[in-house]
Amino acid sequence: MKGLAAIVGPVIAGTLYNPADAATPSIYGLFGFGKVTLFVGSMMLATALAGVAAWLVSYVNPRPRVRNALQSSVE
Repeated sequence: MKGLAAIVGPVIAGTLYNPADAATPSIYGLFGFGKVTLFVGSMMLATALAGVAAWLVSYVNPRPRVRNALQSSVE
């Protein structure tokens, strides 16, 4: 997943960056990076929410732990 993000991320950031907006004042991001800032922030929030959701799923429905895989295969 990290490899895919490393390839796709710069492409998305390049399409969101608008050098024509560099001169106009904005609330989020300076020098034309407003859309990039909002995209990165929203992806950060989505990652945090997915992490909490994964923790909740594993907390509610834990997987059985394997004590010693080597020992069970010998028996």
